Amino acid sequence: MLIVFAPAIQERFEYFRLVDRVPRGRASPQEILDSQERFDNHFLDLPIWKEHRSSGG
Repeated sequence: MLIVFAPAIQERFEYFRLVDRVPRGRASPQEILDSQERFDNHFLDLPIWKEHRSSGG
């Protein structure tokens, strides 16, 4: 993980707080997906990753 301190760092920490709330049941995984534009995190569903994960690798 690379963390760079920049002017928008406060906003970035809000993303980490959101991620932390999901396993605690205080936020849903959908909220993370819905925040992709806000935090500039874009998740892709790539076949090669699915294959790798299903093979136990």
